[in-house]
Amino acid sequence: MGVTQVTAFERDQRAAVASTRRLDTRHAVLAATSLVAVFAIVLALIGRGAADGFDVGPAPTFMNLNAVTSPADLTRLLTPAIADTQQRQAAATQLYQFIVSRRVRGEPLPNVGALLDAKDATTGRSVLTRGDLAAIKPLTIVRTPATHQQLVVRWGAIYLASVWLIVLF
Repeated sequence: MGVTQVTAFERDQRAAVASTRRLDTRHAVLAATSLVAVFAIVLALIGRGAADGFDVGPAPTFMNLNAVTSPADLTRLLTPAIADTQQRQAAATQLYQFIVSRRVRGEPLPNVGALLDAKDATTGRSVLTRGDLAAIKPLTIVRTPATHQQLVVRWGAIYLASVWLIVLF
């Protein structure tokens, strides 16, 4: 009979590799957690859709800042925030230039708060104050509901894939 010699380290390493190849309760818990995460994402999407369809009176008209086509669109939007007509038109022109410059670079506005980054060309100060932004923010969006749904599904899938790739790796 042949005798082979195996060190304790090699024996322990083989046992560790063999134990990682078996399914156990850790994998079941991870699967259950993944199902709960998927359920939460689906419920959030359903809830957002239900909130969008909830009738509470006349539907407000939202302006998609990433689809603005002229400073005149922004002038109407800025009416509740800036009382002076000349200041409102100047702010609308500067905001439009800011939005178009981002659009040209292939960077749509990620959120409405990004408007605070628009600077006045002469003074270098922000075109909008935080109060102005607070006045117009309820009337603006930066993505459509369909785009929002696509982003939620995409990032949910990336989340689940990354969790399971780590386990498989």
